[in-house]
Amino acid sequence: MKFSTRLVLYYSLTSVVVLLIVGIFVLKSIESYWINTVEQQLIQQNSTVQEYIKQVFLFEKNSKKELNEQNAKMTAANLSSGIGQLLIYNNDLQLLSGLVDVFEHPDFNMGEYEKNVLIPAQKGETVNYIQNNIYYISSPVEMNGRTLGIVVINYKLDLLNLVLNKVVLFLCVGAGIFCMIIVVLSVFISRRLAVPIKKLVTTTEKYAKRDFEMLSIERNDELGQLSRSINDMGMQLKEHIDRQKQFVSNVSHELRTPLAAIKGYTEYLADEVIGEPGLDKVIYHLNNETSRLTNMVNDLLQMSRMDSFKEKFTFEKVNLSFLIDEIADRMKERAAGHQIELVCKIFPNIYINGDKDKLIQVMVNLLDNSIKYSPTGTSVIIQLTADDTNAIITITDEGIGIPEEDLEKVFDRFYRSQNIKGAAGSGLGLSISREIIEKHNGRIFLDTAEKGGTIATLILHLA
Repeated sequence: MKFSTRLVLYYSLTSVVVLLIVGIFVLKSIESYWINTVEQQLIQQNSTVQEYIKQVFLFEKNSKKELNEQNAKMTAANLSSGIGQLLIYNNDLQLLSGLVDVFEHPDFNMGEYEKNVLIPAQKGETVNYIQNNIYYISSPVEMNGRTLGIVVINYKLDLLNLVLNKVVLFLCVGAGIFCMIIVVLSVFISRRLAVPIKKLVTTTEKYAKRDFEMLSIERNDELGQLSRSINDMGMQLKEHIDRQKQFVSNVSHELRTPLAAIKGYTEYLADEVIGEPGLDKVIYHLNNETSRLTNMVNDLLQMSRMDSFKEKFTFEKVNLSFLIDEIADRMKERAAGHQIELVCKIFPNIYINGDKDKLIQVMVNLLDNSIKYSPTGTSVIIQLTADDTNAIITITDEGIGIPEEDLEKVFDRFYRSQNIKGAAGSGLGLSISREIIEKHNGRIFLDTAEKGGTIATLILHLA
């Protein structure tokens, strides 16, 4: 998942969670405040009713031990202005006065009502209880040590639910608008962050390919500081590599002349010491080592020219089928010397645009490696096919193979796999081959064959 997408999701999810927590807190706060307010008013109303009933008994000098229906109805009529609905019971839990619409609720349970509201009050307790969205407060009316009756005040919380529903709707609409704003801001912020980060990634990838293009991020924050540090690193790497290339080029040029002289002297000595076995062998090895050094210097010079874009490429329409067949004929004698069979499977008349000499150099290098590192009695297979857009060349051998971790590294300059250390060669052949193929806008890569050995694959665009 892209960094910008993750950032948008992170901000959005965080906002949703925060809004959810805030919404729950707001709803609970409103509910708690409302219920506390109702409770205080009901307690005040209950206290007023209690005092009124006591005053009635004192005024009438009522000798009865408890409330009767007349007292109850008079009390209910005179104290009907409170927020709660008033119910008055005698000590036997018989309703003396009050509307009974609360009992008509579809979920009303008389047993639960008596158990949680009336009976505790009958026992002398004051009770606050909520059932079926109705708030009850019940208490005994006590005077001079005796219980006159029970007062129950109830309040429907329907208005609270209506308010809470309105708040929920408001919060949902507000949350939706807020989330949209957050998403827009997140996209803006993520792009502002992702674009320079993407530039940093692209630049570092180019650095890995030795393309030291300067990065331009005009910012004064940490990203700007990082981009400037990467630019400094790129400049230092470029200077270091340029100095290294210049050194290799200079040394190669300086070595070329003395090596040519040594080569000439060894050839002269070889003619002069014919018939002397000891010297023949020394001159032979000296000549071979001089040739190897000369080839290495030539490879270094070619690599140096490619690095400085001075290597010339002459592109023309090339019959790749004919060219590979011709190269195979040229390499068959070398293969036979190693007792290796060279097998060709070439599809005819495949044309590409390329530099003929450079392609020959690549093919000879790959075939030479396959022959050099294959055991006697095996075969090397050259295959040329094509699809709609590309020519595909594969060279398969049964040699010692290359460890999987080295398949890409062998294209690095002077890199030699553990399997082939000690073998002759400059360590530049595959690196030069890749440079040449990339100049043709093609690809070259190695893989491990199923039965051991190596498969070299070249892909070139058709003409």
